[in-house]
Amino acid sequence: TRSQSKESSAASDVYKRQSHFLTEGVAACTPAEFVRLWTDAEFRQEWDRGLLSLQPLSAGGGALCHVIKCPYPLASRHYVYDRHVCTLPNGVTVIHCTSAVARLAALGVSSTVRSSVLCAAFHSLTAVRPATDGSGRCEYAMLTFDEQPVRLPGWLLDSLLRRTYPAFMESVRQAVELLLSLIHI
Repeated sequence: TRSQSKESSAASDVYKRQSHFLTEGVAACTPAEFVRLWTDAEFRQEWDRGLLSLQPLSAGGGALCHVIKCPYPLASRHYVYDRHVCTLPNGVTVIHCTSAVARLAALGVSSTVRSSVLCAAFHSLTAVRPATDGSGRCEYAMLTFDEQPVRLPGWLLDSLLRRTYPAFMESVRQAVELLLSLIHI
């Protein structure tokens, strides 16, 4: 798995933080199983150690409220977003999440959830396809962007994210193993 992060903030804008992450890798499961890791709220609560809550806000689970633990000294974060999953004619499955903050009132969500900070903007695009080596595994690429009001220097937040993101991706790898063990029982 390969990850990159990029910080973008103006020196005068200390209270906003934009981060971009690109992660690419190969998972030992099919694309459908990988998509299940991200879209099955009940299963995700079993494997995602940073997850405090993942609640569908609409029928079919298209709109979600996602609350995550952050490392000290950061407060927990919550994201409100719409998620769409589609499979393209070439066999690539795309999971697209985009911020639904503008629709908080319509979705019945408070801007404060479990003493967490609302993420101002969030976008994520994940593409999953069968591995080209014919092994039955899948290849994925995930690009995320978020903007959060944070009262920390960007270098410190960047350092925290560099520590926590690899741990999260390791939990994804372990979730694949768990999912496969449940499927093959």
